[in-house]
Amino acid sequence: MVRAAVWALCAACAGSPAPGPRTDEAPAPMPPPAPSPAPNAPMTQAPRPAARHEVIWPPECGGEGRWDDPQAPPPDPSAPMEIAVVTSDVRFAGRSREPLLRAVESRLRTRDPALRLVRREEVARAEGLVTSRRWSPRGPVCGQPPPLPALLAERHPNLALANVVTLCEAQGSECWLQVLFSRAGADDAEGLPESVLDATLSGPPTALASWVEAAGRLDTSQMGGLMGYEIGSRAAVIVRGNQDDDPWLRLTPTLDLRADAIAACAPAGISSFRLRWTISPTGEPGTVEAMPATAPASTPEALACLARLVHETSWPCPRSGAATPVELTVCVRGDR
Repeated sequence: MVRAAVWALCAACAGSPAPGPRTDEAPAPMPPPAPSPAPNAPMTQAPRPAARHEVIWPPECGGEGRWDDPQAPPPDPSAPMEIAVVTSDVRFAGRSREPLLRAVESRLRTRDPALRLVRREEVARAEGLVTSRRWSPRGPVCGQPPPLPALLAERHPNLALANVVTLCEAQGSECWLQVLFSRAGADDAEGLPESVLDATLSGPPTALASWVEAAGRLDTSQMGGLMGYEIGSRAAVIVRGNQDDDPWLRLTPTLDLRADAIAACAPAGISSFRLRWTISPTGEPGTVEAMPATAPASTPEALACLARLVHETSWPCPRSGAATPVELTVCVRGDR
């Protein structure tokens, strides 16, 4: 199995200050202090050898990294908060989710009549754009779908989401319906009516009516929200200088999803590459140039593999509506 750590860095921001080497492994122990020099001895300092397990990255792999995966623009606090009830729970597919979502909306209005809810019809239209991978009904089909919160935030600048999810114990002996509140485009809870609502299921989880009935009993949660967890690759991809790029291109998140494939292209050990291509208005990549950034230079096969991988990747439509050039430095640590 390939274990990899991959960093993608914006080549246009090479002037950023570079911190020390980075690693996703536990820090190596500090070396013992050196003995004090003898009196009047000349002051010399020998270079400290690399500690065991320490990863020494090439200079171009340093610099400040940021992970930007915007789901919506920053909210406008001067506008009234409006809440969209949504779900991506695979238990509710197609039309089966409509009765549940409307039951959740009804419960929210009962608990707080002052809440402003985004009309279900409007949410459904935005969901249709996500399915068709378009930012607008007459816009181009993009390589990646636009985020649902971003589509809704165009008309609701201070948007909150009420995300409906289900939880069941391993044997399905007990299930819960939960509503998790969050602010679109922000990571704080300012102005949210609640953090989590939940209700225990009283009927069989295979019946939609059981979940609709539970929606009518939603109340402040005593168990907290669904805990997230990380699976899959240990690899990480970070785009440095994202403030100078377009974060809506999702360079870092998209490459991170392909981190293991990137590491499989690269030779064993540490290497870095420069990648250059253009993303079309529909999110299609143009010809990809792949070049070695540091010694030892990679093989032509590795460069061709990376270029092919980027070219086979689907990208979002640039928000500018114009073709957008991209230039990245990708740093890879691959152990085979």
